[in-house]
Amino acid sequence: MTVRRVPQGRGLFEFLILIIVIALLGAVFLSRIADIERQTEQLAVDLTIRNIRVGLQLAIGERIMEGREDSLADLLVADPLEFLGRVPEGYFNEPGPPPASARWHFSRARHELTYWPRQPEAFGGRRELHWQLRAVSVRGGRVDGLRLEVKP
Repeated sequence: MTVRRVPQGRGLFEFLILIIVIALLGAVFLSRIADIERQTEQLAVDLTIRNIRVGLQLAIGERIMEGREDSLADLLVADPLEFLGRVPEGYFNEPGPPPASARWHFSRARHELTYWPRQPEAFGGRRELHWQLRAVSVRGGRVDGLRLEVKP
């Protein structure tokens, strides 16, 4: 019976190949996780804005059904997040500058809703997103409808 010997460098070479493969898989995994996080933040903001728009439609419909069409203009200065069932995480609605931890803020002075993304690259590199309530049509000085629009 003869004993077969394995060359000394072979085990080290296989180990290095294994380390390289694991590093590549880890890089792909981390990249995919970052993509998923960006998509998740985008989706959360889109859903919040859609829900605000639905809440706004409900508030308008309620006022029309109650015969209070003349009070639609009052909604132009309302905080759009009030139309949600509950405010999103990171909402700040106090006077003065928002803290660094704030994600959503409504400025009563500018009548403007602002969102600061955690991942600006998910929003084309923008560090702030802004929306404002606007009158859709005004007849005889009376607001007939409202819309939440993106402010450039």
